[in-house]
Amino acid sequence: MGRPFALIVIANVVLAAASGCADLRPGTPQAEPNPSAVTVTTTQSVTAQPDPRPRSVQLEGVDPCQLLNDQQLASLGVLGSLRAATARSPSVLAGAPGCTASSFELQYSFLVIASSGVGLPEYLSKVRSNPTRKDIRVDGFPAVEEEGLTSVPERGSGECYVNVDVADGQMLQVQFSQIGASPGNRLPIGTLCAKAGEIAEAALATLQGG
Repeated sequence: MGRPFALIVIANVVLAAASGCADLRPGTPQAEPNPSAVTVTTTQSVTAQPDPRPRSVQLEGVDPCQLLNDQQLASLGVLGSLRAATARSPSVLAGAPGCTASSFELQYSFLVIASSGVGLPEYLSKVRSNPTRKDIRVDGFPAVEEEGLTSVPERGSGECYVNVDVADGQMLQVQFSQIGASPGNRLPIGTLCAKAGEIAEAALATLQGG
């Protein structure tokens, strides 16, 4: 584990993570993103107020490491433990609890943050503009997908964020990233975004008792 891949210092989220690794092994079946659950809209402009959500899902007191059950983790190829984390300043979501898993072998990671103090409209009003930002829906919930501003997928580095509006003043953020992946492990940005959406969908299913 000599690579610095476990250090997740991405854009607006700086994390203090507990020790431990998750194992996402080659050849493990990967669930395909559900096209009916993750839908990209045709517009590239993101409004200040999200579209109506199907219901409100509360995140206060939620442990993000409990949002993915064993069956979901297996479908995502995660065979090891998750690690607790906390978003730190200068992140807009500073103080919100998070959960992360990394693969040293495949050189990618994901991060889930459950913010009960900052909602999607407020978040978007405080972060930098991003030309890749677009409206999507995840399991019927309004969401915003965007690439990391420093993504260079052809060099094996980059990340994609899916930010889901779950309730007034609350949002779920999922980040899927690579840092310096070797040529055989490099994923295109579209795949990074699809996997972030897949994880968001799984977390929403758990939150809704699915």
